[in-house]
Formats: sequence, structure tokens, C-alpha cells
Amino acid sequence: MELKITKEHDNVMLKRKEVEASVSFAKATPSNVEVAKALATKLSASEDVVVVKQILGGFGASSADIKAYVYASKEQKDKLEPKFNVKKAAEGAAPVEKK
Repeated sequence: MELKITKEHDNVMLKRKEVEASVSFAKATPSNVEVAKALATKLSASEDVVVVKQILGGFGASSADIKAYVYASKEQKDKLEPKFNVKKAAEGAAPVEKK
């Protein structure tokens, strides 16, 4: 899996980085957990503060676009993120297809 960050925006008000990236892969589309780990390593952050919002992959494509947030602290993430997103990310939910 190869991850390339295409856009990065610092949101000072919410104390987070809003990241857009593209990922290319050989087999199945990577899960939210795999993408969060890759983003955490790429951005030198803890996996606890990374939230993957979307993985948009086309049918049969070997690449996908990603939208994610990297928070300044775990407390900030817990304060702002809805609880069902945290549960979904922990389960490694299936990605959404592009239309």
C-alpha cells in the first residue's frame, strides 16, 4: 500500500489537520484502521489522534482517495468526534465507492 498526501490544511480553531490523500494498493481496498496506521506513520502522529472520514474507491480501481483528520490530542478528538465514528473506525468498516 502506497500513501501520498495531496492536500493538508491546519484548522487552528478545531486544533486538527485536515488531510486529503491518495492510496494505491494491489488487492482489496485498505480498511480504516490500515489507512489510519499509514497516515500516523507518514505524519509522525499517534494512531489515537487519526480519524479516517472517507475512503473513496472506484469499482475495480487499485487506488482510492482519502479524507482524514489528525487531531492535536486525544482529548480534542474525543471532544469533537461523534462516538459512532470512533466505533466504526475500530471495527475497520468497509470503504465507500466513488460515484
